[in-house]
Amino acid sequence: MALLVAGLFLAVFTANVVLGSAGYRPFLTDVQEMLVLWAATIAFVVAILQREARETARNAAAPGAPDASGAPATGPDGAAESREEDN
Repeated sequence: MALLVAGLFLAVFTANVVLGSAGYRPFLTDVQEMLVLWAATIAFVVAILQREARETARNAAAPGAPDASGAPATGPDGAAESREEDN
């Protein structure tokens, strides 16, 4: 949802730039344009954080799965955990 909102804000900004470069009067002032870009950025960051939280929750549900960096999961003592089929 947040990614869709970011895309909509970016589309508004792009339409304003295209109209201005085509010789028409842009419908946003400079300050409004800045606020639209700011809102698009915030919505994009929210979308990225939501996706990262979803991936973290998915990885936490699978014991022994590699973390986001690709490193194998480690036990409480810092040693790499072995999977059931490895034994």
